[in-house]
Amino acid sequence: MSRRRVLADRAMHWIAASGRLGKDKLKFLESLFDCGSSGEAQFASSVCFLVAVFEDDRGLVAQPMLVKYNIDDELTRNWLNLNEQFRNEVILYNKVLPFLDRDNTMISIFPHYFFGSASESDNPSEYTLVLEDLRSSGFRLSPEILDLDFVHCALAFRKLGAFHALSFAAKQSNLKDFTNLVEKLVETRLLEYNWEDAKYMFEGSLDRAAGPLLENGEKIEEINQFKNKLKNSFKYLKSILTVQEPMGVICHGDFCRNNVLYKYENGSPADIRFFDLATARYGSPMLDFTFFFFLNCSEKSRKLYKDEYLKIYHDSLSTTILGVEVPSLEDFKEEFRRKAVYGFLISSFFKPALMDSVPFDPVKESRKPLEIRARRCLSNGGTKATEVTANMLRELIYLKCEI
Repeated sequence: MSRRRVLADRAMHWIAASGRLGKDKLKFLESLFDCGSSGEAQFASSVCFLVAVFEDDRGLVAQPMLVKYNIDDELTRNWLNLNEQFRNEVILYNKVLPFLDRDNTMISIFPHYFFGSASESDNPSEYTLVLEDLRSSGFRLSPEILDLDFVHCALAFRKLGAFHALSFAAKQSNLKDFTNLVEKLVETRLLEYNWEDAKYMFEGSLDRAAGPLLENGEKIEEINQFKNKLKNSFKYLKSILTVQEPMGVICHGDFCRNNVLYKYENGSPADIRFFDLATARYGSPMLDFTFFFFLNCSEKSRKLYKDEYLKIYHDSLSTTILGVEVPSLEDFKEEFRRKAVYGFLISSFFKPALMDSVPFDPVKESRKPLEIRARRCLSNGGTKATEVTANMLRELIYLKCEI
């Protein structure tokens, strides 16, 4: 069955009857696809945009929607754990976000969720997620891809604090049900049977970042200690992902510029929405914070505003939900020190990939030998990327972060 037929026969009729459009007894009429955007290539999914037309007793109801599908290619899905990611994302939208929500805060953070289908019994190529198309409300990706300015970063950290506050509220009001939901999350990264690529990326990217420092005789002892720990990268990452309570929240899991949309007023960002919860997990809030910090805050911004970004985040965390107790700002500064290595490790290979002139094609890459994939990973972005990652490593050590 074609994807459009599945969408029309299954998803749209369910949405019409579900009340998720805010109205009962709707009748689905048709989907008007945006041919210019339909099938737009994404890193780990296929996306199309449409306007779904419904009818009620007062007339027509038109709803702009984004439809996300799993990648068709089975080899790529298995290589990147995309089946697990899709199932995890549907759980987040369908169960976790509604449970966490307080005072309709969630709709100011994520798009409206209309439909999701991704059970283990389904055909993975038919996994489907239907969300509000935020473009119709004026949201878009930032023009800058990597080094966002202070206003963009501050807005992202402020909204991140609001999102994480909902987990603290849920834990304090209903720990049992919160824990049960956490146990339903699907592991998408820490999969030992599919770890070989990650091992190459983490170890190789550290070697690349460390090269310029070692050539200058800088921080030799610290770097060698880091390399020794990363020889067992699976165990090392597992230790980083282990939660030290009370520092445990539902993390976005892939919190970066690519997965947030800004709304602009007079050329300046005024609002933000998050999307793509495929790798969401229970973890330290600093997993999200440090990834955005290293990937999307410029080196100058990180040096000037690290403490201010943490304060902006903590102020939002502390005030979003009245009566919720959260750790102190000093506690979060210490948590940053313990978990910053996570943001560095992910950014050390992802940032060079974003700097490279050749876009990443997962279907093509999945068919290359591991050695070829690793070689490209370590050459992405050229000498400039090597300099950028070396500076991140120098910064990590200078800040006395745990490595």
